[in-house]
Amino acid sequence: MCTVSYIPLNQQDFILTSSRDEALTRKPATPPQRIAIADKTIFCPIDKEKEGTWIATSNCAYTLCLLNGAFLAHKQGGIYKRSRGMIIKDFFTFENKKDFLSNYEFSDFEPFTLLIVQNIPQLEITELRWDGNELFVIEKDANTAMIWSSSTLYSDEMVCMRKKWFETWQKSEKIVSSAETLKFHLYAGEGDPQTNVQMKRASIQTVSITAIEKNATNFRMLYKDIIADKEYRYAFIF
Repeated sequence: MCTVSYIPLNQQDFILTSSRDEALTRKPATPPQRIAIADKTIFCPIDKEKEGTWIATSNCAYTLCLLNGAFLAHKQGGIYKRSRGMIIKDFFTFENKKDFLSNYEFSDFEPFTLLIVQNIPQLEITELRWDGNELFVIEKDANTAMIWSSSTLYSDEMVCMRKKWFETWQKSEKIVSSAETLKFHLYAGEGDPQTNVQMKRASIQTVSITAIEKNATNFRMLYKDIIADKEYRYAFIF
């Protein structure tokens, strides 16, 4: 998994949307729920197989999203101590991003990309890429819209195609909302299910889409379970 888009709305507001591409043999995830971690309140869907998550927001300054793979497709099937889905939950046991980066044990995990969006006091976005040997910490321009595609599923050519679709879509949208980003994640592409943003292959497909729209005091979350054909909408004031 997966495909992730990020759109800044102003100095504190943003939309983060994740398409989860997963094996059809994997158990369906639990729709987003509120859970407590340390002294924080977290909102996230839960993976039933490993009890982790791939996307979460919180009553503190942080929203996180995980993609499988770092820069390149890696040989899968290795033995790792823990599931990557636990990384986001673990993050919220730390006081802040700096504490997490200084003290977390990344070597326990298969390669991944982790996006950390901070929106208080202003927007910041940090991209972590763990390639199995080294951690790369990249500070991105939080005022620029971006899209990521998992290196385990998409070639460099496919990644470039998706960036072009995203840029074209952005130019055509006068009003951006989580409902509109959901449409992009559902319908963007050129009609090829192998490469469309909502992808479908023999044994893997996009199984859900999660859109988080957040500012300094509240958030809205839209969760679409594609397999069950159900939508869930949440709103919360901190």
